[in-house]
Amino acid sequence: MNLWLGSAMLGLLTLAATILWILHRKKGRQQAALLSTIRGAQSSERRRGLVTALHVEGSPFDTCQLQRLLGLEHLNELQIDHTAIRSQDLSCLIRLPYLRTLWFNDPVIGDDGVRQIARLKRLRCLGLRLPCMTDEGLRCLANLRHLRYLRVDGGAFSSSALQRLRAALPRCEVVSADNDDDREFLDEVFLEVLGELIGSLPDDLQQRVLRLPLEQLAQLGEDLEECKSVDDLRAWLDLHEDPREK
Repeated sequence: MNLWLGSAMLGLLTLAATILWILHRKKGRQQAALLSTIRGAQSSERRRGLVTALHVEGSPFDTCQLQRLLGLEHLNELQIDHTAIRSQDLSCLIRLPYLRTLWFNDPVIGDDGVRQIARLKRLRCLGLRLPCMTDEGLRCLANLRHLRYLRVDGGAFSSSALQRLRAALPRCEVVSADNDDDREFLDEVFLEVLGELIGSLPDDLQQRVLRLPLEQLAQLGEDLEECKSVDDLRAWLDLHEDPREK
């Protein structure tokens, strides 16, 4: 029995080691791919000076990778999703002189990170999905006087703090999908965009779009390039919407 138990434990240890090795190699490949992307962007900027937008995501993106972005002097729009950077790392973004648009999504970073973002006085458009952000974080954003669009989702802030932020930034459209009034505003904007892209929408399609949950509405936004006609939109809805809503 002891021999059998020892063999089983040895087998489990071997399996665990194999899994860890596979994960390590996968992370290494992700890091290499991300580094290659940043180096390619830097090389492209040195050649043409045309790199103005970049999207980075995943745990391979950390403090060192963020420092490399500072070489992209003409970067205008940056999207950061679920990375391994820390709140204090965000302070270096102030060294990107042309950064005007920032989209930031992180499950851990909260008010400390928002304080660093609030130092980016030149921002015009800011989107934050930070579940750990509270009323204090919202108060920091009131210093961004040049903002013209601000979206804050998924935070632990109150409706009253959101209203105070709107009052502090009268020239900025402040949107939160966690607020019913803002969902109505998003629906109106979304239908307007769809109308511009594919023309007048039949009433039945408008109602189907308005019934979409926020997650699916966001997915439709990402897939808009595939919706070039009313028929394309109808096909997308047939494929993605909840059958119970049809």
